[in-house]
Amino acid sequence: MVTGSENQQKKIAILFSGGRDSSLASCLFALQGYEVYLLSFISGIGIKGEISDYRFNELKERFPKGIVCREKIPTFGLVRKIAIVDIEKDFAKYKVNLILVGEKLAMHSAATVFCLRNEIKIIADGTSGYQQAFPEQMPIAVDLVRQFHAEYNINYLTPILDFHSDDGVKYMLMEIGISTKSLEGISVFAESFTTPEPEVLESYIKEKLTICRQHIDLMVNGNF
Repeated sequence: MVTGSENQQKKIAILFSGGRDSSLASCLFALQGYEVYLLSFISGIGIKGEISDYRFNELKERFPKGIVCREKIPTFGLVRKIAIVDIEKDFAKYKVNLILVGEKLAMHSAATVFCLRNEIKIIADGTSGYQQAFPEQMPIAVDLVRQFHAEYNINYLTPILDFHSDDGVKYMLMEIGISTKSLEGISVFAESFTTPEPEVLESYIKEKLTICRQHIDLMVNGNF
């Protein structure tokens, strides 16, 4: 939960998939009086992403003042650059499939660009305590992404991290007045990964964050 000085920053950008976790994160900040900007991403490797439109409309109806807008941001070029171009080298070096980690880094990079352009100092997502087996939600990944955002004076929050079951998320959504179905698209790479050792994941993320920084510099400053 957000308290103190963090609550004084009334604008927040949330990585929004339409799933239960990002939906609950959106609700929690709307309930606290934030202006909530929902960011969704067109990565080129997703299926049926438009289903999330139903959840956005539901949230907008429930919080007409809190949910400011939803932006759909294309990230397919950055996903390609991070996770696809050197895929053979990555498999040879890391021995595991980390494509979805690369996709998540692209999302956070695009969200950073949005925040810098719109003077938003807080980013959040639906990273949860009960899904830490997924590489992009492992503690080392969360810590490195938090440090990455801090480079741009952006505070990265994970309000669902203390939820250790999907039932807890579902029942809180129900209490708030939101349906409990997961209305998110899926990736063609969903559940195709092997959980990496933390040091392997750390090495991959640190390598790929160099590309992320270059992208932000291009999009914000026009440097290439």
